[in-house]
Amino acid sequence: MDLDHEFSLLMAEHAFGLTSYQILERLYSPPSTHNGDNTVSKLISFTVELLEGTILTIEMTNNKFKVIKSTDLSLDMPKSYDDFSALLIDNSHLYQQKMNSMISDRLFQHLNTL
Repeated sequence: MDLDHEFSLLMAEHAFGLTSYQILERLYSPPSTHNGDNTVSKLISFTVELLEGTILTIEMTNNKFKVIKSTDLSLDMPKSYDDFSALLIDNSHLYQQKMNSMISDRLFQHLNTL
C-alpha cells in the first residue's frame, strides 16, 4: 500500500473514529495515463465492519469521506462525514490526542523512508 492509500485510510479512521473494525473490501480507481505517464490508482471507497457488526461502505472524493451504505438501518444516513462523525467519534481530549499522535507518527515514519 503506498503512502496515498495509507494516508487516506488514516484520515478515514480519524474522521469516522474507526478504532475497532476490519476492512472487508477496498475499491481503487483504474490507473490512468496522461501524456504517456502512468498515474497510480486512487482509493475511492472501502467497506468496513465495525466491532458491533455494522457494515459501512465509505466513499472518498477529493479527500472527503461519506458513508454511502450501512447495514444499520436505524442510522439516519448523512450527507458527509461531518454529520456522521458525531455518531461514531469519541470526542474526548485523550482520544483526539491519541489519533493525532498516531497520524503524526505514521507520517513521520513514511517521510523518513522517502
